[in-house]
Amino acid sequence: MLDLEVLYRIINLLPMPVWGLLVFAPGARVTKLWVFSLRIHALLALIYGMLFCWAITQDPAPSPDAFSTLTGLTSLFSSPLGVLVAWQHFLVFDLFVGTWIARHAQQQNSNPSIKRRLILGGILTMSLMAGPMGFLLYFLFYYRSEN
Repeated sequence: MLDLEVLYRIINLLPMPVWGLLVFAPGARVTKLWVFSLRIHALLALIYGMLFCWAITQDPAPSPDAFSTLTGLTSLFSSPLGVLVAWQHFLVFDLFVGTWIARHAQQQNSNPSIKRRLILGGILTMSLMAGPMGFLLYFLFYYRSEN
């Protein structure tokens, strides 16, 4: 049986080199080939799928109100494996948001100033920590700077 703490550390570290490429090397060939192509995301989604399947075979079936009430939703996160599945879900989608931001910024300006690179780095860091907030910051920054 896998130790969930070890598994958590592994899946938590897997996306970090990808974030590094998005922040420090968005124009690099490896970033375009592996990150912007979404190959890495597909691998992380596969890991999510395996965790999800494992969780639904290990934990009791969710209650009928699992997605329609806050109490039901809370019950889905009542086991460490359920939390791990949810965390992988966040990691995959936050990375997808960050990748979209970096790819869009690269398409708009493939040679940005240092100031814009630093701002984008901050936005990508926010996307790593809280994907929707990173997206909102990028949206506000990009559309403010366009007009």
